[in-house]
Amino acid sequence: MYKVILLSLFMVVLASCNTTKYLSEDVSLLKTNKLKVNTPAKSELDYQIREQLDGLYKQKPNSNFLLVFPREWFYFKSEHMKNKDSWFTKSLIKISETPSITDTNLCNETKSNMEDLLFNVGYFNAKANYTISYKNKKASVTYNIQTGNRFFLNDIKIIAEDSVIDSIVNQDHEASLLKSGNPLDYNEFQKERARISELLFNQGYIDFNPLYIEPILADTIHGKANILIRIRNPRERSFHNKFYINKIIVNPTYTPTTIDTGQLYFYDSLSIMQKTGEEFIKPSILRKKILINPGEVANKSLVDATYDQLYKLGTYRFISIESKLDSIEANKVNYLIQLSPSKKWVLDFGADLNYTSLRKTSPSLLGVSGYVHLKNRNMFKRAVAFTTKLEAGTELNFNNLSNFNSINVHFGNEFSLPSFTDITKSFSLY
Repeated sequence: MYKVILLSLFMVVLASCNTTKYLSEDVSLLKTNKLKVNTPAKSELDYQIREQLDGLYKQKPNSNFLLVFPREWFYFKSEHMKNKDSWFTKSLIKISETPSITDTNLCNETKSNMEDLLFNVGYFNAKANYTISYKNKKASVTYNIQTGNRFFLNDIKIIAEDSVIDSIVNQDHEASLLKSGNPLDYNEFQKERARISELLFNQGYIDFNPLYIEPILADTIHGKANILIRIRNPRERSFHNKFYINKIIVNPTYTPTTIDTGQLYFYDSLSIMQKTGEEFIKPSILRKKILINPGEVANKSLVDATYDQLYKLGTYRFISIESKLDSIEANKVNYLIQLSPSKKWVLDFGADLNYTSLRKTSPSLLGVSGYVHLKNRNMFKRAVAFTTKLEAGTELNFNNLSNFNSINVHFGNEFSLPSFTDITKSFSLY
């Protein structure tokens, strides 16, 4: 009998949650979005592309609270009670959603976005449309897509107006992401554009802009595409500038809030800015970690590797490598490396308390432990990290606190060098 009563109450609650009664006659609530894709015979739409299409809906149905109660119902209820400042009204607002009223403008946007997506992945003749079915002021929208045939890459040419750039890019054609036989995909072109730009950044063309690589020109026939990618020159120039490193200025004690008044001195091709008597780290350590050198071709990958090497020293909390074109020589670039030191000494300590009871016949144990860690990040001004640790703990019989079940004490010291040093020469091969 009680099951019948509960079921009846449940049906009453569901009936009271009918949201369409709040809608005017000329609108309907979006209930579902459906996607139907038709492809040519013996072909199938890639599941990743289908997932992307499913994510393009400009309008989605309302969700349910606790899987059952429509959130738009709470919206209508909260609207009726919005003048009442109560915890109940605030609770309704938190779980409510603005009703998803079917909007044909948003349907048209979704349709256009789907066609654009398919065009960008090689379905040049894809067409989309939608139909809406209505029932009891609720609407179901079905998007129908005819993909047509997909185009695949055939012949790929990259031509640069600058003959030097043309030679560099075409000598590296084996690394190209655009391969004959692959689908013509605009996303892959964007990745190829980034790859070519990175290649040129590492060859000294640090002011190269990916926008110099023009959009694909495609000649399509019988499901295949012959593409041409042009790399144009900057305006008012018939070539791209190749840059060489002029000076490398290093500030090993940079503080953003103060004005640097240090003097420059030279160490092995580095210009180091430092106040007299305030050496933070040996310049020989910095020289090993800075992988760029004056006179060499500017190389982005070496700048990135320098970032990584300086970060691994563990002595700096802020690292900046800024490039600036030289004001005198047009094809030279200067690098300013600013290093903000971390605190030299670090103290860390803590304690732990636990309780253990294994069996009724065994005594209950109370565990107490603590630790103190002291770390120096820059011993001997060589980025050597020294850590000393003291850890101690004991287990006490909970019924007799004077009875120690065990006592553990650990003391240790640790040195960490900024780079591997074969002190014993055991790893050397002759």
